[in-house]
Amino acid sequence: GKPSSVEEARLQIKHLARGTHAVWSAWALFRDGAIIGGADVAHVHFKELDDAAIEAYLALGEWMGAAGSYRIQGRGRNLIASIEGDENDVHPCHIFDFLKYWENRFLYGSRNLHLHGCVRARG
Repeated sequence: GKPSSVEEARLQIKHLARGTHAVWSAWALFRDGAIIGGADVAHVHFKELDDAAIEAYLALGEWMGAAGSYRIQGRGRNLIASIEGDENDVHPCHIFDFLKYWENRFLYGSRNLHLHGCVRARG
């Protein structure tokens, strides 16, 4: 989840720095009474981080409001050794699949199309 304090962010990053975690990204559409959706997972391998590296990152403030206490689209990318899977799945609300689906199926289709939700979970 998103940390509520710098102390919680510190604990989250220290926990993540121990190895690999999975980031799940999902999307869903509601159209004409049907739900259409998809999900992907990426495995994020953190670098080994010492206390000084963690404190330097926390001082940037990027942890605020960030799931897992880091932002891959910011300087949090420097905490990561590698990613197995699509790096876009690690970004907030993976919208690329949704847009691809929209373009391929609904560009000239029904007006009864609604974005049902977009979720992301790290674990």
